[in-house]
Amino acid sequence: MTQDRPVGIVVVSHSPDVARGTADMVRQMVGEEVPLAFCGGNSEGGLGTDVPAIMAAIDDAWSDLGVAILVDLGGAELNSEMAVEMQPAGRQSRIVICDAPIVEGAVLAATEAHGGGALADVKRAAERCLPQVEAGVTDSAPGASATAEVLLSHPAGLHARPSVKLTKLAKTYQSVIKVSADSGGEWIDAKSIVRVMGAKAPRGSLLHFRATGEDADDAIAALVALVESDFEEASADATKS
Repeated sequence: MTQDRPVGIVVVSHSPDVARGTADMVRQMVGEEVPLAFCGGNSEGGLGTDVPAIMAAIDDAWSDLGVAILVDLGGAELNSEMAVEMQPAGRQSRIVICDAPIVEGAVLAATEAHGGGALADVKRAAERCLPQVEAGVTDSAPGASATAEVLLSHPAGLHARPSVKLTKLAKTYQSVIKVSADSGGEWIDAKSIVRVMGAKAPRGSLLHFRATGEDADDAIAALVALVESDFEEASADATKS
């Protein structure tokens, strides 16, 4: 049922291959839990976009929490706006078009949606703006505190899939969790895909974690284990990230 689904993601491109490839990347990096649909090309099979196809994609990705649309060029945005205007009145306010790069934006949006983010948070993540709630994140919360450090040995460093996996895991805990790359580095919210990917920590960095909250010990132990496992990827797969 749609009320149990995270915010949906729709990818609209002038090229069927770009739309399909973007959706494939989202699936590989985020998983299957987020409702996702894509469309590309015009009704004649050439480059362009098609309003009925966009409407069908919105239906496929629909969630009661809303749908975020990622587009590539101006024509895709215009046709997406038309598709939104043709939706039932009750749906229109729950559909947003993101002003973001189509590939990176789709990955960031889907990651935020997977973590339970609201439609506004998903849009902000896609547009690489820090959510308002993030500005108020404190370094502490009621409960225990825990810290740890672990060597980042993944060949890709803290990029792409590793960042997605780290933030997805962090969001499963109630504690406030911070991460820093190397001694003296900026402490960032480990639950923010925008901030974690922006850290661009290379292989060989020493990641420092700190958490405060009732499940702080469990959170730190799980995050350290994830990093030590090279984010649960085989070496052959890791080099593709």
